[in-house]
Amino acid sequence: MAITTIPVACQMSIYVSNDQGTGRILRRYQDVKPTSADADIFSVASNLAQLQSRALVSIQKSITSELIEN
Repeated sequence: MAITTIPVACQMSIYVSNDQGTGRILRRYQDVKPTSADADIFSVASNLAQLQSRALVSIQKSITSELIEN
């Protein structure tokens, strides 16, 4: 039995530093194309982070996939 994975949704999360205290602030962007290349997502997230006064902490990509039995 073979299983096929089909990406159906993707979101990009940008974490920036919290200037008023400890921890991080999350900026989440949904409806990212699941087929987007990691380098493209990183580039867009980096550019968005530069528009903020807070320092960039990390960038995350989350993919939701559907599993289908062949």
